[in-house]
Amino acid sequence: VRYDFYREVSAKFGANKIALGHQANDNAESVLIHLLRGTGPRGLAGIPPVREGRIIRPLIDSTRADILKFLEKEGIEYVEDYSNLDPKYLRTRIRQELLPSLRDNFNPQLAWALNRLAIILREEEDFWSLQVENALGDLVLERTTQGLALSVSGLTGLHPALSRRVVRHAVLSLRGDLRRLSHDHVRAVLELAQGPSPSGERHLPHGVRVLR
Repeated sequence: VRYDFYREVSAKFGANKIALGHQANDNAESVLIHLLRGTGPRGLAGIPPVREGRIIRPLIDSTRADILKFLEKEGIEYVEDYSNLDPKYLRTRIRQELLPSLRDNFNPQLAWALNRLAIILREEEDFWSLQVENALGDLVLERTTQGLALSVSGLTGLHPALSRRVVRHAVLSLRGDLRRLSHDHVRAVLELAQGPSPSGERHLPHGVRVLR
């Protein structure tokens, strides 16, 4: 909803960029959230500095402490979102409890360490995206407005790391996003392709059907 609002406002005023205030601590929190949920490399890549070519995050390399110090020095007032202090949100608990504990007991530079991890994995994912596009192109037997037909033998012959990404990229090409598509969904598709039955069906979020 928030991003849709930003897009509406940018269209109204003819803006070609939307600058958001995410900073390095937000990125560290996001990496930990995804880690606790058992995400893959894409989740550990954290918050991208640029998204869709229009959404930019110019403060992503600055820490919260640096930003607050600057605001204080310049006498600039700011607003604190009340939800930042509400412990019912996982991000708030990570910010108030987990990150300080890890920083104080294990690594005083934890925020930078998690940001460095995100940068490395983001570069890895950029490389993988090129491999995945080529692999998917080789597997497509037919492409219509309704969907894709992929070679079962080609898909099952790929390395598991590549086959998972190909399934995700195929869904992305159909839907335009990967919201609610989990590791379990991807695994179900690959099990359908690899199983002994010559036919079957799986249902993915947002009405995507997979048929063998």
